[in-house]
Amino acid sequence: MERRATLRLAATHSIRLSAQVVDTLYTACGATTVFESHPMQRLFQDMHVITQHAQGHIVSYELVGKHWLDVPMGEVRF
Repeated sequence: MERRATLRLAATHSIRLSAQVVDTLYTACGATTVFESHPMQRLFQDMHVITQHAQGHIVSYELVGKHWLDVPMGEVRF
């Protein structure tokens, strides 16, 4: 369970940090990024879809925290 918790935390953190990088690039590219023809538009959308996936969802931080603090999680598994 400890390895799973560490892996979940690392994966979630890397996904969330990557989304921040994409957000910064998206902003730096300017107003033209709102158009579907701009390459950053697709990257922006794809990155934010990944953050909603179970592995990248922000609730993972709570689950790992509960595991490390020995707080009951119910039936949730890593």
